[in-house]
Amino acid sequence: MFPYFNNLSEFILTDLICVVSTIMDVAYRGKDGDGMIFVSTVDEAYHIGTRKKII
Repeated sequence: MFPYFNNLSEFILTDLICVVSTIMDVAYRGKDGDGMIFVSTVDEAYHIGTRKKII
C-alpha cells in the first residue's frame, strides 16, 4: 500500500501527532470552552454515493 514506509503504524502515529498538534495550536485560546479532541479507530466506513463498504 505504502511502499516507502516499512512500518505503516509508525507513519500513521506520526501523522496523528502532527494533526492533533496542529489542531491544538490553532484552536487554543487558554480559556474554558477550548474544547477537546477525541481520537478513535474506525472499524467500518461506507461510501454514501455507492453505498459500498470501503473498510
